[in-house]
Amino acid sequence: MFLKDAANDRIDSFYKMVQQIIEDPFSVVEGIGQSFSDSVEEDGIVYVTGNFAAGFVPVVGWSRYAKLAKVGDLESTKTGINKTNNNKVVDDDTEKLTKELKKLQTPKEKEEFLLQKSKTLDVSTEKNQAIFYAGRIQAFDSKIGDMKTTSARELAERYADSLLKEKAITKLTLERTPGGKWMDDLKLYEILPNEQRRFEVEYGLTWEQADEIWSVLSSRFADNASGAITAFAKNVPEKIKPRTIFWSTELPRLRKNPNVTHINIR
Repeated sequence: MFLKDAANDRIDSFYKMVQQIIEDPFSVVEGIGQSFSDSVEEDGIVYVTGNFAAGFVPVVGWSRYAKLAKVGDLESTKTGINKTNNNKVVDDDTEKLTKELKKLQTPKEKEEFLLQKSKTLDVSTEKNQAIFYAGRIQAFDSKIGDMKTTSARELAERYADSLLKEKAITKLTLERTPGGKWMDDLKLYEILPNEQRRFEVEYGLTWEQADEIWSVLSSRFADNASGAITAFAKNVPEKIKPRTIFWSTELPRLRKNPNVTHINIR
């Protein structure tokens, strides 16, 4: 009788956990990243071990729950640039970098300058802080009562804003690190009225050169990550994955990074 009651209690607890995943998948992912000692990355399955009395609980179809995220309920808030990692780049320095860049005349000078800075700008994060993304995600928007296609970057930043506001937990995408923000503010890939990209018109760069600059910066972001990693990249089609920085560059480096303990791809 005791064993039966215990089993029923565990089943009830499991269903409550599943209900929490459905209602608030973000909080469950955060709990995994912050509290549990180990997880194994699988395609659509997250195994969590450590503090569960059951030993491990399989959550199947994890990516499906990401589609239920209430995007409309996550209010965007202004998040300060990370100031806690002995930054090599702070506001005054970024202003100096911008002035130096504007003085350069030739495309070669600009390309060499940006590539060099991609190797030295501060893109560091503290343990459990780094968030990655790729592509677009379908998510439920409560404001319109229907599914909405949202860029993975937007969803990742809303997730970070929500955690900061509700739980005082800091999460950073590459573009919210000091160095990443400076590079992002250049808007290299912005499409101008003449249908050309900004990197072509203002900096005289080729696609390959612009991609290399961001690839170097992204590689360093992955190399500096530690602890639990969340990536909004599950729904990228297989044929598109090689063209994304996350799947082609960041993820391989995260898997080789000894300081990374969890990789939750959703």
